[in-house]
Amino acid sequence: MTMIDASRLAAELRRQLGIRVHGVAGSDKDGLYVDLSPASAPLPEGFQVHVRLMWRTVDATVVLGNYARGMLSAMASSGTAGRALFEDIATDLMAKGGRVALAINGQDVAWNASTQWPALWSTFALQVKVTPIEVEPSSPDGVDSLALRWGGGVMALMLSLLPLSMSAEPSSDDEVGLPEGAVSTVLVNRYERNPLNRAACIMTHGSRCLVCGASLEDTYGPVASGYIQVHHLTRVADMGPDYVIHPSRDLIPVCPNCHAMLHRRTPPYSPDELRDMLDKRRHT
Repeated sequence: MTMIDASRLAAELRRQLGIRVHGVAGSDKDGLYVDLSPASAPLPEGFQVHVRLMWRTVDATVVLGNYARGMLSAMASSGTAGRALFEDIATDLMAKGGRVALAINGQDVAWNASTQWPALWSTFALQVKVTPIEVEPSSPDGVDSLALRWGGGVMALMLSLLPLSMSAEPSSDDEVGLPEGAVSTVLVNRYERNPLNRAACIMTHGSRCLVCGASLEDTYGPVASGYIQVHHLTRVADMGPDYVIHPSRDLIPVCPNCHAMLHRRTPPYSPDELRDMLDKRRHT
């Protein structure tokens, strides 16, 4: 039986989510499993995502540490922006066939951002389950891909409710090609340097450019696997301090060329305008 490659998963999650992850994999009579925990919030004060791959079923469950009360308090204070991001990620996981179950203080809670969540949290439970699904234990790519998709999705759900300082590390390749001077603004740091917004956008739309359709992996090979830039459909300059990002509708993946061209004008060209330019060039 092929084991899940925990090191490979940890490296990929760091690239996708912007955090260092520890992973430990194993197997037992029920199938394969891997335990994933963020270096910024490890057990016993933090949490772990336990991913289990069984016959026709994938189960990803959050396991809280015995001393995670401080983390729970921070999550309870996540506010509208964190819960909107949670909703975007959960919606995407549901669209891919997962069942998202959230319980706070022992009561099931609807995970949409408009729902009134309890103000104080004493217990928290989160599980994503997928069944039926094909699990091929003899294929390392297959089991790693399943563990990454569902374990990474649950990890992203947890991180969406944590303060940015606890949930992500600075990244040098999140978003470039912005208008000159934008990188110096507070709003850029708040809205665009959050790797979880980027990750949620790519989870929803994929890593192919939504303007020209290019995949950088097709051009450059494995070195570009999963790489893409992210463009804001609403200009950062037009966002107020209380603006709530919904990655699934506010962000799109674009290749570096299209991203630069979108910002050749102020205000930026729309994706449709740029597509029209491409279509005209292709037909002349």
